[in-house]
Amino acid sequence: SMPNYQGEPTGQIDVTKAWDGLDLNNRDEVKRFAYEVARLYPPVNVTHRKAQEAFTCDFNGRSVSFPPGTLVMIPIVFGNLDKGFWGPTAYELDHDRPKLVQNFMGFNSVGDREAGRACPGHELTIDICADLLIEL
Repeated sequence: SMPNYQGEPTGQIDVTKAWDGLDLNNRDEVKRFAYEVARLYPPVNVTHRKAQEAFTCDFNGRSVSFPPGTLVMIPIVFGNLDKGFWGPTAYELDHDRPKLVQNFMGFNSVGDREAGRACPGHELTIDICADLLIEL
């Protein structure tokens, strides 16, 4: 089942029913379905970067400074669910979502754009997911 994000319909999504509605002869559709399920329920929620220089952030009205070398956690899941980017249906399952694959962030990248650290097995992973969804 999908995560039950408070106040959102995601917990009621029937992934099996949606899977049953796929055209399993359309490999691109099946791959988009795998991307969309992973967008809503990412296997990896967070990535990180090492700060190259000192920086300061505001935490609850208080400035906190960090030195160079600080690991900064980047919550991928928030980008996956941002209604400002994905629109009002951000928490709904829609494998025909515009620009889904080009903006998918589940492989430490945004689509095929990355900063030198994208998952090297991302295409293989999606292909294996599609194979499994088609064969099972």
